[in-house]
Amino acid sequence: MAKPQNPQLSSLNVKVVEKTQMSEINPGIWDGLSPDQAKKFYPEDWKRFVKDPYAFRAPRAESYHDLSVRLEPILIELERETEDLLIIGHASVIRCLLAYLIGLPASEVPAIEIARGDLLEVTPASYGVHSQAFHFWDGPGRKDEGKVASAKTDDDTNFYENYAEDTAGKRKIPAADAGAAADGGEPVGPI
Repeated sequence: MAKPQNPQLSSLNVKVVEKTQMSEINPGIWDGLSPDQAKKFYPEDWKRFVKDPYAFRAPRAESYHDLSVRLEPILIELERETEDLLIIGHASVIRCLLAYLIGLPASEVPAIEIARGDLLEVTPASYGVHSQAFHFWDGPGRKDEGKVASAKTDDDTNFYENYAEDTAGKRKIPAADAGAAADGGEPVGPI
């Protein structure tokens, strides 16, 4: 059953489509844990996770690989789309989509930094894509140079968002791997 369209969006001729495949990654038993807590309570699993964060699957969870497989039909739809799209989703989903679109290797997906409240624009170019982040919101849960912008929220214990924040600046992606636009656009590595 289709959801009723928001009247304001209808007047703008905007079509809203919800895709269940774009649900947040399932963290399993790590749900609600910070990276420090996961390391403390599940040290053996943590070692395996650090060794390969893309392929590791905590008990009763999804790996980033599982999520990428779940998103494959969405990626096929994106490739065929001719109109502009606005995709709103969880950071784990946006990481997978962005990595595919800019041509990053799968091993880099978990370390892509997605800043809360940023709009990411990805535009096809002659060779690859041009991508750019626009900051427009400083609301609850936004991290600002290592400081939380507001009181503790549920996002403070969102494992997959916090893991990427913990990797900030630790992995640099060469411009050749980042899908820089042929027009000299800035490469997108960790955003």
